[in-house]
Amino acid sequence: MKYKIALSFCFFLILAPFIGSFLTDNTFGTYIANFTPYVHFGISTVGGFPFADAIAGIFGLFLMIIEVIGLLLFVFSRFKKTAGLRLILYMTVIYCSFRFLGSIAMNISHFSRYDTSNLIFVIASICSEIFWIIICFWSIKQLEKKDLKTIESNKLKNH
Repeated sequence: MKYKIALSFCFFLILAPFIGSFLTDNTFGTYIANFTPYVHFGISTVGGFPFADAIAGIFGLFLMIIEVIGLLLFVFSRFKKTAGLRLILYMTVIYCSFRFLGSIAMNISHFSRYDTSNLIFVIASICSEIFWIIICFWSIKQLEKKDLKTIESNKLKNH
């Protein structure tokens, strides 16, 4: 069961930029983008620089290609080798770590000036990055357990 949850999380990460393309940059889309990894790459913004939208779209596409390659490696190994899926999770850990550090660096000097609702939003956003990092490490652990069981069963078959 834990293994299936970890796989479902990997599939969600693969589809996240695509899911973002169905959202708009309104309040609902902003909350989803700030509390989930990769979704904001697909959300087009109403204001701001078009160059930023283009870069985010290219980065999201590049990320999806890497994730699909990881998924294909998993499928072509007959659902046994999870290295490609673990790569997705490690990339997400790095990405969420940078978002965590960036959120703290950008907001630390403004904490005293925020009103209560903005302060709660910033703290919740920072906590969500920690949550995703924990979920990624948990998923990596589940996939590694599955790999170890596969290796052990292959050794028993060969002897």
